[in-house]
Amino acid sequence: LAAGMDDYISKPLRLEEYFAASGVGRQTFDKAAARLLKDGRLVRVNNEFVLESSVWEALKTRVRQARVDSFTASEFGKVIGLSRKYSVPYLECLNRVGILRRQGDRHVVVRH
Repeated sequence: LAAGMDDYISKPLRLEEYFAASGVGRQTFDKAAARLLKDGRLVRVNNEFVLESSVWEALKTRVRQARVDSFTASEFGKVIGLSRKYSVPYLECLNRVGILRRQGDRHVVVRH
């Protein structure tokens, strides 16, 4: 990953944190966030977290290129450099989009 992208992955901001830093009204922020999500410039990880699309693509690439075929939540966190707080939402999102497939407590990398 490019320098600095690791920070965005390991400590993603919550939408509420972006709103607080934006300095605009709630309605304006919500419209802008919805537009960025619709245009694919942001990716919703879960109801709290979003990632900029290039950071999301870098994370997907990193997962696909992992030297292991499957992860537990704990192993995923160690490989990617995340706390469990972030690894579980990322795993769930990666499962939803088909990068990983859940099998019991393991998440198997789908290799194409």
